[in-house]
Amino acid sequence: DLEKLKTYPASDAVMFEILSPFGFSSSTIEQISTSEVGSEFYSETHTLLKDRTHLFLKATDKKKDESHWLSKDQLTIQLTDCQISIQYIDALNVEFSTASTVAYFDLDQLQFPLQFRHWRAGDRFQPLGMNGKHKKLQDFFSDQKLSRWEKDQVWLLTSGEEIVWVVGHRSSEAFKITAHTKRVCRMEI
Repeated sequence: DLEKLKTYPASDAVMFEILSPFGFSSSTIEQISTSEVGSEFYSETHTLLKDRTHLFLKATDKKKDESHWLSKDQLTIQLTDCQISIQYIDALNVEFSTASTVAYFDLDQLQFPLQFRHWRAGDRFQPLGMNGKHKKLQDFFSDQKLSRWEKDQVWLLTSGEEIVWVVGHRSSEAFKITAHTKRVCRMEI
């Protein structure tokens, strides 16, 4: 609680005692005290986020650059925090689900191998239902009310350079099922 911390006579010293075991230096502690809400600070092992009322500390995620490739013959893929099952179905036999954990794509629009990766600055996609208009992924995450740290955990499915699915959130308009779709790729978390 930042307000409670400010009531201590030597709040920077108290903060140093709390944060130094996590690799934060005294100069970083001074920066934290005067920084704006939303600022992030990094040590070798941890990341600290200054929120409006609290400081949040977590171990540094070294897997941000992690990616997994999916070939057309794979029926499951294990990601760090979830497993995704894949089915290929004739378009006439698809039973649709509205669950956010299930997504459907026009199989003939996908270019294998597909890649599962995390978001990068500048990523854009065409959210389903926006009639092909592109949206910055960062803006999409804000609209979804995801915290800075939650968005770093979200997986993206890509085909070539295009985002196919913001896993668990929204599919892309570019790969949606249409009246012309013959084969469907169904994925479920």
